[in-house]
Amino acid sequence: MRQSPGLYHARNMGECQRMNAPLARFDRALVPLACLVLLVVALAVAGSSAKAEEPSSPALRELRATGAGRELYPPFDPDTRHYAVGCGEPHAVTLTLAAADANTRLTVNGVRVPNGNASIGLAGLDGDSDIAIGLVNDAGASAAYTVHCLPDDFPTITARKSADASDILIVLTANGGKKRYRAIVDTNGVPRFHAHHANSGIFRYHGNGLYPYSASLARHRMVDGNQITERGFVVYDWDMTVVDVVSTIAPLKTTDNHDFIIMPNGNYVLMAYEPARHDFSSLFIAEGYPYGESEKTRDSVIQEITPPPPRNSRFFCGIHGTIWRWRTAP
Repeated sequence: MRQSPGLYHARNMGECQRMNAPLARFDRALVPLACLVLLVVALAVAGSSAKAEEPSSPALRELRATGAGRELYPPFDPDTRHYAVGCGEPHAVTLTLAAADANTRLTVNGVRVPNGNASIGLAGLDGDSDIAIGLVNDAGASAAYTVHCLPDDFPTITARKSADASDILIVLTANGGKKRYRAIVDTNGVPRFHAHHANSGIFRYHGNGLYPYSASLARHRMVDGNQITERGFVVYDWDMTVVDVVSTIAPLKTTDNHDFIIMPNGNYVLMAYEPARHDFSSLFIAEGYPYGESEKTRDSVIQEITPPPPRNSRFFCGIHGTIWRWRTAP
């Protein structure tokens, strides 16, 4: 087993220390220098041998998709590993692909492609399908490409990036006509994840802990002949499984959908605009008419609450507790 440079460095430094012990009467300046030379040579040899042992990764030289509702994008590049294509009606795609090396073992959705190149018809696809392309060369090195299917009503995403743009993923809410999608896209605009939710709104990435994603939620119901909008937030884990549904708790009556934070300790921070009445009689509106002593208004409130107790290592909808609350009015 090949040692890491760090481990080799530590062992050689130990050897240098053992060498120094019997050389107390000699020129000590030469010993560290000799050790340093030994260390540099050893690292150089280890680095060059590591490079020599690493086989080059296989790659495609061609990838096209025809018969799809939306053309394959971005334009093919052997170094680009994720693509998107429309897989709505007629729910079929013809994939044309070829490996750069004819001896490369090529598979599509686990099925071997003979001769390392072919045009393959794929049926029964929908907007949630992924087409997995695998490559393994004679040296045992492997590579993978993925073509992500999109539904017909998924919005068109156009990406523009500079040559030095970071390879990051972007969390966004995509409006597709009558449907709204939660999506995570790369810098080419390819959705690595997308999901439709009838009542979901702003999709957020919190970047901490076990529960990194949330989406605002608006539910409408009738109460005494009046439509009431209930707002809150759905919390997801890394697998996009719903783990909690959150809204403000008593004594607050409303939840605002413009901000929601998952704290590093797992607590939630929410906002509310609470109905209230205040004495504004000392103020005047632009036309010069005074306000009354009991004017309808809304107080901005920030509330921090705890998640419910965990069950089976996941949070489930349950009882939340108040940690802290602040409001703009006394």
